[in-house]
Amino acid sequence: NRNKFFIDLPLTNDPVVFLVNIDSFKEINDFYGETVGDFILVELASFLASLPGVGDSIYRMQADEYAILKPGPMKREEIASFATYLCDKVGNHRFVYRDYEVMLNITVGVADSSTRDAVVDIWDDLLLRADMALKVAKKRHHTYMIYDPSMQVKEEFENNLIWMSKLRSALQESRIICHYQPIVNLTTGKIEKFESLVRMIDDDGQIISPYAFLEVAKRSRLYPQLTQAVVNHAFTLFEKHRYHFSINLSVEDLFTPQIVEFIMEKMRRSPAAPRAIFEIVESEGIVNYEVVSDFITNIKRFGAQVAIDDFGSGYSNFDHLLRLKVDYIKLDGSLIRHIDTDDHSRIIVETILTFAQKLGIATVAEFVHNEAVLQKVKALGVTYGQGYHLGKPMSAQEVQG
Repeated sequence: NRNKFFIDLPLTNDPVVFLVNIDSFKEINDFYGETVGDFILVELASFLASLPGVGDSIYRMQADEYAILKPGPMKREEIASFATYLCDKVGNHRFVYRDYEVMLNITVGVADSSTRDAVVDIWDDLLLRADMALKVAKKRHHTYMIYDPSMQVKEEFENNLIWMSKLRSALQESRIICHYQPIVNLTTGKIEKFESLVRMIDDDGQIISPYAFLEVAKRSRLYPQLTQAVVNHAFTLFEKHRYHFSINLSVEDLFTPQIVEFIMEKMRRSPAAPRAIFEIVESEGIVNYEVVSDFITNIKRFGAQVAIDDFGSGYSNFDHLLRLKVDYIKLDGSLIRHIDTDDHSRIIVETILTFAQKLGIATVAEFVHNEAVLQKVKALGVTYGQGYHLGKPMSAQEVQG
């Protein structure tokens, strides 16, 4: 996985990174169902690993993306030949689930150490450059792309370098904080919980939204530190206040031993542990339910709870609710935003609510942004509401009153 990738990368001579992404994976999930999607993720990894020249040099990075790490130096034509080889092999392979044949295509972005930039750590830099090449290949509908400084992505890449530098400094100087958005009980109208939302304090004191730096963090080795900073900030605040509080965790977090061990140590030591709620985001990327289930079982021993975030967006599988024993479903904002006027959204929410109520799972409506939406979700029987109409994110000082 990505942890092993970052261990092996500095040990590889003149490394060349091939970043492999499945084309239209969401459509595969939507058409065939998540069980088939999970099967494809595992089968593709096994197939790639079986190819000559790949073997154990393949790593799962996130969702439907893999990295292949090869030692260099490699000539340009060798890189192009290997990338073409990967695309051709996958495109001509038959992936069969029971009686269904699923055809796959992949796109590959490549970067090698000859394109390093002295501004940042070469290892983070290589992955970012491979990602840049992958994005360009997708945009231009090419099967692969080798990073080249002449690509028309200079502005975006320089922006990534800037934000990586800012993020690294903010982590070193404890300028990663949280703001907290109220979650209101729709029966009593009272605030019962807060969601922890990461923020960066820039070096000029400005509060920066995660949209500026979160994706950069996920592409680097800084992401575990970011998650740890959020956990620290939230636990420190709510050890002093009796509210329940939620913390977002990606599926990638749950497969990162450094993060899981940090959270479990926090749970053992903190009096706030029984009031913690862990929101699993990007849950469609779950392949190994056993790892996620073990995490949930362990935190529940301390009285903590679990939520599935953004439920109802894209392809959502009710199987999550049965297999992961969650306590809350957070209804995606795309369903709630126009629920007062959109019958399609209302019907989907009613279906989810019926299922959740039978399982004893509480529900939270996100993006409650006006009175009409508030009254609608209350009438439907949603348990909790969250959104600017009920309360904007506030600083730790504001939560303390």
